[in-house]
Amino acid sequence: LPQYFPFPEIRLVTSPEACNLGLQGICRDDLAPGSWDFGHDAIASCLVNCNWRHCKALDLGSSDAPQSWHAVSMLSLGATVSVVEPRAPVAQALQDSATLNGWEKKLRVHVAKVSANPEVFAGYSHRLRQDGPEVVLPYVALDTLLSFSEHQLDFFKITADGHGQSWLRRLERLLSANSTIRIQNILVDCRRCLASLHALQ
Repeated sequence: LPQYFPFPEIRLVTSPEACNLGLQGICRDDLAPGSWDFGHDAIASCLVNCNWRHCKALDLGSSDAPQSWHAVSMLSLGATVSVVEPRAPVAQALQDSATLNGWEKKLRVHVAKVSANPEVFAGYSHRLRQDGPEVVLPYVALDTLLSFSEHQLDFFKITADGHGQSWLRRLERLLSANSTIRIQNILVDCRRCLASLHALQ
């Protein structure tokens, strides 16, 4: 990706397997500054000074472009980022991109599904492609992800429709019950989450 203030030039790694998942946007070689979306604007506003302060970010649901590269954009500004990505090829491409740019120590990728249930035991079975084999993924609880960041987040990004409502409801309960949780900024991209967003406000 070309330099686009405040982001530096970012080198991206894609994989043929990821490109064959129907996520063609993450495989484009003609990305330009105009490709940045509102999420990148929010990231720039909230994390612009992270090279001079210790910032923590959590990215849930980064499967589709340009959201796939939100985590890399956060890393480029100096944030320490945890990502939950159920598609292993996309997760590997994110990890490889971080390594290529020298940010691998600041990235933690969970190849898993997020659960709003704090007690998670069973795995999640799904297909990367409709005609592909089933893959069993572990669940990771939202509570656990917050504990990794010591309950302090500068930026929390949620991109989800199917599970976004349950994540937001759980987050609202956690914030209401636990005064030690501090989240400075939350970005939600979820078309069916309006009621849950109102409760969170």
